[in-house]
Amino acid sequence: PRCISIAEKITLCFFGLLLVPLLCSSQILYTPVEEKPSISLLGGVSFPTGPADFSDNWKTGYNFHAELEYPWDTRPDNSLVILGTFHWASFPFDEAHFRNYYPSLGKPPRTITRVQGPTASLWGLTGGSKIYTAGRRMYLRVDIGYFSFQRGDVTVSGPDGTSTVNFVSKSGFLVNLGAGGYIALGNPFDLVVEADYVIASSQKDEPTGYLTSYGASPFQ
Repeated sequence: PRCISIAEKITLCFFGLLLVPLLCSSQILYTPVEEKPSISLLGGVSFPTGPADFSDNWKTGYNFHAELEYPWDTRPDNSLVILGTFHWASFPFDEAHFRNYYPSLGKPPRTITRVQGPTASLWGLTGGSKIYTAGRRMYLRVDIGYFSFQRGDVTVSGPDGTSTVNFVSKSGFLVNLGAGGYIALGNPFDLVVEADYVIASSQKDEPTGYLTSYGASPFQ
């Protein structure tokens, strides 16, 4: 199985360090939220975690999501927000790992001279909610919805021929679990830091991944 890389460890540590000042300064309260919709845009790093043929053959990529929030409960210390979100993540093909993986399939060619593989992508549409705590500086989120996961085929060439490895595209039920917080930058925006675990469930072999995201949200 593919081990987490040094770059991935650094990214996760960086995310954790950003949450420390949020926890330490949680006594600073935001003003009550107005009952009107707002839009947040976030982007960040995506880590493929499973199944094995996905996490072993595609690399750390990037993600983007846009969400529309509507306040449901606007107390200044704890709030419930209803949201709709568009998710998108991209994972570059890992040729080096695939060259090690391919012999286990027992397919020709025996000697590999060229490998061509596509970038994997996942997009989803979800609805869910955020629950804010700590004076609206921290939140938990749960989303459910629909996803489409595309990988395409990998072509392997060598002196004794060419072979194609088919990776089935999938679609189905998406669950997104996340936590995040705000770093106050002042009017009109705050910095948003968020980590999510995505489970894209189909009939078998659920593609999963950790997503760390950084973005901006209207000041509240």
